[in-house]
Amino acid sequence: MLSGNFLNASGTNLKVNFEFSSISKDVTPPKVNSVSAKLHATTFFSSAPMTQLPNLGSRVKHQGTPSLTYSTTTPVPMRPDTQLTWEDEAPASRRDSGYDSAFWNEGETSESDDTQRNRKASKYNVHRYATLDVPFSLPTSNSKLFLPTFYSCLSARAYILHLTLSVGPMNTNINLSIPIQVAVENTYDHIDDDELPSFDAAVAEAEEADVDLHLQPRLMQVPDARFQGNSVLPGYEDMRMRAQVAVA
Repeated sequence: MLSGNFLNASGTNLKVNFEFSSISKDVTPPKVNSVSAKLHATTFFSSAPMTQLPNLGSRVKHQGTPSLTYSTTTPVPMRPDTQLTWEDEAPASRRDSGYDSAFWNEGETSESDDTQRNRKASKYNVHRYATLDVPFSLPTSNSKLFLPTFYSCLSARAYILHLTLSVGPMNTNINLSIPIQVAVENTYDHIDDDELPSFDAAVAEAEEADVDLHLQPRLMQVPDARFQGNSVLPGYEDMRMRAQVAVA
């Protein structure tokens, strides 16, 4: 959320959910070594009205007047707590009844032996879950200004946060692309619809304010010393000289 003058931004939080599947509980889940991010800003513009949102869905490249783009990338500092707390999920404790619908309906359903073995093996997998909180804020400075996300007929601005997670002993990179909506805080007081005056009431209030302005008392005081002695009305000679200068 940007401030009203676009110079400051409030922080937000991303949640990245992990799921680790293993055959045994003795297998240790990988650690998150580092997190880095880049904010990709794209401005879409066209000389003809755009018939669809330019950053959603597949772009029509062969239309009469395709929209053009201008993109910039800004590094975003990230310092999250990479210590994850994994939650275990035990395998299903219910025993297999031995009933197989495919056996009783051979004419309707047929599966290969490999598929059946994989299905049975999946019952004994151990699943673990963890969530990584990634707080971040827009890198505001005097040299860079972020516009809010907007869409219009001829132009639009959209943002995507490219998040890179370095995981495991081999520093394997996991790349995530997250759409970001940049908004601006409201600088005006919120007024409910019930509190809005009617048109007649607004006109009467404006007329009353004009009357009060004319009836306000005036303050009469002695002019300043530098204006005393030289504030005289112009004479006829002065008016005649001004008329001659204007004709000339």
